Amino acid sequence: GTAVHPLLPQFRGVDLAAIQVEGELFKGMRTFVMNGNATHSKVDIETMLVENGAEVEQAASCNTDLVIVGAKTIRVANLAKQGTHDILNVDWVLRSLEAGQLQPISPNFVVCLTEAHRAELEDRMDQWGDSYTETATDTTLREVVAYMKSVPEKVSQVLEDSEPMDMAEFEEKLFQNEKPYWHMFGGYSIYLDMYDPITEPYGDGGSGDGSVLACSASASLGSASLGGSEDNSLSKGTNTVEECNREGTQGRLLEDSPLVMLIPVIRFYGGNVVSTLDTSVTHVIMDPGDLSRYETIRRHCKSIFKTFPHRAVHLCSSDWISHCTLSRHLRDERPFYISPPPPAPPYF
Repeated sequence: GTAVHPLLPQFRGVDLAAIQVEGELFKGMRTFVMNGNATHSKVDIETMLVENGAEVEQAASCNTDLVIVGAKTIRVANLAKQGTHDILNVDWVLRSLEAGQLQPISPNFVVCLTEAHRAELEDRMDQWGDSYTETATDTTLREVVAYMKSVPEKVSQVLEDSEPMDMAEFEEKLFQNEKPYWHMFGGYSIYLDMYDPITEPYGDGGSGDGSVLACSASASLGSASLGGSEDNSLSKGTNTVEECNREGTQGRLLEDSPLVMLIPVIRFYGGNVVSTLDTSVTHVIMDPGDLSRYETIRRHCKSIFKTFPHRAVHLCSSDWISHCTLSRHLRDERPFYISPPPPAPPYF
């Protein structure tokens, strides 16, 4: 008679008659389990699927919804090359059972997808599984990092193929000139008035490729310009901006200044905190409770205006930073301009 060669255990299908359906998680889904892995055999995986409502087939057909694999073998690779079926690793089944609901398809589960489903996946998330629309959680971030660690060759290739990105150009393209709240201070160079005397420039005072307009401490727009005809000396004994740039003076840090607390806040929202009041500065932030250096700073800004009349330096109170971060919106600086301190009372 004809010899009968039984299938090896890893290729045998499950005995459906012995399985009782207990759930509907995979109800109506036609699946083909190609193989198992060291932890879960083919029969184990099929049992879990059938117990939760799936139909199990023993070959991939045009009616098969999903192919599940536990290991990437030559058979799996050959089926993937055809591109006719969605092939996921068994982790997707296990994660869905653990969560009690079908998990979104992400790159860490994918062995192969049909062209239509791959395009749909690329619309939802990046190549590492980080969703474009869903809020990231500790779990999803860990999964993304774990997946990246599992494919170091792919990560290396992406880094080699990537071109340096200009963040300002990227933000302009993505947000159409409206800064995202989490980078609202991006591009700003902010000097905090927490040095006494003020820390004046070293070297060339910044890039020098632009211009600086020093805004007034007045809250009214009409009096905001510092381009008047007053003496432009920075302070007694200090001459021009160029001389400051050449010589430089280092102020003493006022460690008890409340402005110190703003440093991590400004940096968190993308701003650059500088310790030198030079021509790169876009904003000067002062503590409303200590305006003792106001006139010196104002004269310094005005002197910069004489040299670079086209870029704005806003002289604001620390309330501007607080209002921006609390509202998650970049506020207009003008309502927060510092007003000149009242004159000292006459001495009797």
